[in-house]
Amino acid sequence: MSEVNEVKVEKTPESQGRKPFFKDKQKSDKRERPVRREDSEFDKTVVCVRRVTKVVKGGRTLRFSALVVVGDKKGRVGIAIGKAKEVSGAIEKATTMAKKNLINVPIVDGSLVNSQQQTF
Repeated sequence: MSEVNEVKVEKTPESQGRKPFFKDKQKSDKRERPVRREDSEFDKTVVCVRRVTKVVKGGRTLRFSALVVVGDKKGRVGIAIGKAKEVSGAIEKATTMAKKNLINVPIVDGSLVNSQQQTF
């Protein structure tokens, strides 16, 4: 009798000329996006976040709207509303829109200028 040595050959996607359907962690670490830092010249304040529900034929769609105020504490102020499917997206949209729509507010001796009428 002759003995036959069997050699197991694993079939991998690479050996068959296809791309693998899994990702190595080392490769995905290289592709991570760097964390974006916001401009430190503006202070951002989230005034309110609302949950908005719209009833459509297939059910309800859930979205969020956020009101954000940005300012540099030197007289420039911007305000905007952002709408998105997620809260973080709504806040981000509102922040970018508020930075685009800045107005100048006069500041005298560290406070806002208000008109006052008095009678004596």
